[in-house]
Amino acid sequence: MSAGRSTLNALIDDALNLAYHGARAQDASFNITLERAFDRGLSPIELAPQEMTRVFLNLFGNGFYAATKRQHSGGSDFRPTLTVATRKLGETVEAKVRDNGTGIPPKRGLACPSSRRLWNTTMVASN
Repeated sequence: MSAGRSTLNALIDDALNLAYHGARAQDASFNITLERAFDRGLSPIELAPQEMTRVFLNLFGNGFYAATKRQHSGGSDFRPTLTVATRKLGETVEAKVRDNGTGIPPKRGLACPSSRRLWNTTMVASN
């Protein structure tokens, strides 16, 4: 697919809405709190929008799954939450996706806190 200049915040927000409504279409009882913390000072950057949308759809889907899995195995007061944040870091842009789901199970000596999963995607910004 072709690359182009895109506003990362808009691309992420569109992907988040698409993922949420897709999950609701599959399961009408699906519900999760979506939190956004977008850096409003980001300039459009050079990226492949379709590929990046696919990346974020996968991250959001994984987060939805983990958070709802924890909700079904936890207490009634658990509130599934997925947070997305962006910020400019000099010549790069950082996008963070965090959920409060089950986490990644320890494997081969790696340990992740069960209530905190985090993916960082750092992209080089082109001005």
